[in-house]
Amino acid sequence: MNELETYVELLGFKSNPYPYIAQSDLFVCSSRSEGYSLVIAESFVLGVPVVSAKSSGPNELLMNGKYGMIVDNSEDGEALYQGIKSLLNDRTLLYKYKQMAILRGNQFSLEATMSDIENLIKYS
Repeated sequence: MNELETYVELLGFKSNPYPYIAQSDLFVCSSRSEGYSLVIAESFVLGVPVVSAKSSGPNELLMNGKYGMIVDNSEDGEALYQGIKSLLNDRTLLYKYKQMAILRGNQFSLEATMSDIENLIKYS
């Protein structure tokens, strides 16, 4: 119908998707409704910039657009398309979000998580 086979390859199940995510230019979350998005957090840890449709989980992880691009959640997907297009056409903006992804990913490190747990126990 859209003849995307020239541009898109569906790889199927992969037991370890991280090498594929790490090599990506951009991670796109197109969910209309999403809780805590582990795959967005994983993208951050891998230093991959994120563009997401607006919903509660991604909004929180992206801190309302500070760490990644948030677009309106439109029926026709036009806003998501425009967000992807703008990032792929503007290397400076893509680089900015890559740097922000790395920064946000550091907040999910083992050391940061253990520090949070220790503080929770210490001040409980």
